[in-house]
Amino acid sequence: MVRQYPGTASLTVKAPLEAVWDAAVSLEWLVGWDQIAFLAPPEEGSAFTLTDEHRPIRARFTQFEKPNCLAWRAADGGSGALHLSADGDSTSMRWEYVGVPHAFVDRIATGAMALFVPGKVKKLCNEDAAKELRNLARRVVRRSGEKA
Repeated sequence: MVRQYPGTASLTVKAPLEAVWDAAVSLEWLVGWDQIAFLAPPEEGSAFTLTDEHRPIRARFTQFEKPNCLAWRAADGGSGALHLSADGDSTSMRWEYVGVPHAFVDRIATGAMALFVPGKVKKLCNEDAAKELRNLARRVVRRSGEKA
């Protein structure tokens, strides 16, 4: 049985919706991956590879609704969904992901924490989600020259 760990976060960035979408589509803001390689231009149904510790994992976009939602599912059971909405001159972002530990030591450590301190695992997953959204916001701000 593959253990899956969900995380969620929300953040608003002072940037237009299209600017956030343009930065989001590359997936380079996903800090938990060593490399992301598209096998075709990003669109619903297109495939890409996520690499974690030299382990390639195939993934596919399951939703691609410009400029409001992009979602994907990976062969290892992981997934992610980014929801964007305009909020005046800002954009509200909500990131939901399901992570799957890959390294043996990560699986053991996460499994033990989930067993003995499940609230801690949820907190760490939400913190990871928030870190990824902050990374996306920084990328958008750098591209636009505005402040987050």
